[in-house]
This record gives sequence, C-alpha cells and structure tokens, in this order.
Amino acid sequence: MIGIAAMHLDNEGKFMRTSHAENPESLWNNPQLYPKMFPWLFPFGLGGIGASDIKAFSESSHLKFLLLYHDKRFQLDSNFPLIAFSHQQIKANSSQSYLLAESKKFSEISDRFLSVDRSILQNIATRMANGEHVKPANESEIQCFKLLGDLTHAGARTQGSISSKKTMQSEIWSLINHIGGPSWYITVSPCDFKHPICIYYADTKEKFDVPLRTSSECRLLISNNPVAGA
Repeated sequence: MIGIAAMHLDNEGKFMRTSHAENPESLWNNPQLYPKMFPWLFPFGLGGIGASDIKAFSESSHLKFLLLYHDKRFQLDSNFPLIAFSHQQIKANSSQSYLLAESKKFSEISDRFLSVDRSILQNIATRMANGEHVKPANESEIQCFKLLGDLTHAGARTQGSISSKKTMQSEIWSLINHIGGPSWYITVSPCDFKHPICIYYADTKEKFDVPLRTSSECRLLISNNPVAGA
C-alpha cells in the first residue's frame, strides 16, 4: 500500500488532506461525527448516526444496520466496530452518572463522597491490588466499602464494564441458589472457519455460493471479519 501511494504521488496524483480542528467534536447529537472520522465509509458525508433523514433509527439500531450492510465495508474496517463500541460505553457511563444523581439516595451518597477517609480508601485499594481479600474491620472501612458499592451501581448497566460482569455473575449464583446447580452444562461452539454460512457472511459476495477453499483461506476470511465470526 505504501508503494502504491508513493507511485501515485510520483505521478502527480491528487489526494485529500484532513487536519485537526481547533475544537474537539462532540459525541452527542452529531450526525457528521462518523462521516468525518470515516469518509471512506460514508460517501458524500451522508448516512451519519442521528442524521435528519434517518431519525427513525435509534443509535444502537443504526449501528447494527451498518454492521450488517450488504457490501460488508463497515464489518471489514478494522477501527469502526471498536470505536463505535467505545463511544457507546462512554455515553452509557455519562448517562449512568446522570441517573445516579437523580436517585433518592443522592444526599446519602454525596455525603459519603465528601466524608470518606481518603487515606483508608487508598490503603484498601492498595491491599486489593496486591491480591488481598479485604473485609471491613471498622466503621471507616465500612463507609469506604459502601462508596465502592455506589460506584459499582453507577456502572452496572454499561455494556462490557467490570460492574456489568459482576452483576451477571451475581445473577448466575442467585439462579444456582434458587433452582440448584445444573446437572449438565453443554456449550455448542460451531467451528466458524469450517461452516459454509459463516464463510459466506465473512466474504463480500452477495450470492450464496461457497466454493471449496483451503483452510488458510477460510481462516483469513474470518480473521478479517470478526463481525461474521460473532
């Protein structure tokens, strides 16, 4: 690719340069954010998330639509899925903090934030980082653990966060406690690089025609398109 680009410039080929703006772009209510970040995915700057002509879509539905687009260009881009997921996490964290501030326990939580002993909190964090299982031994440590619980509650609905994983783990243990442990636990995991439908999803051909491919070709197709594998 570098060689092709150098040859293009040597032949006085044209190119487009994009520089940084003085002010950062907003993640909120900004239909031109993704077209500016990925001009090769959004021709003519159209089709951005939240655009006026497609407001019937929610943001998550629009992202799903783009990841399932027929020519697979959003799937095959190595940065688009990661950045889109990161933006969703950032927005979820921001909205969770706002919802927490509106809760009935706001006064209690804010008092705890202001009155907690920071030296004891730092000591607990250091001991936890060293792998120690810490149990509160006095009232100050109890207040610190309550504060940690408040922070966990704030991030519990953020997809992919540590708090959401802890919440799912608690749900699993609660189910086992309520209805008992499973007698059999089977996970069916099809081999993606051998399945013809997965190979079809990973390829860019619209017609369902899966010719015989070598194992390395199948693995390359799947590795270039993680959305198809998922």
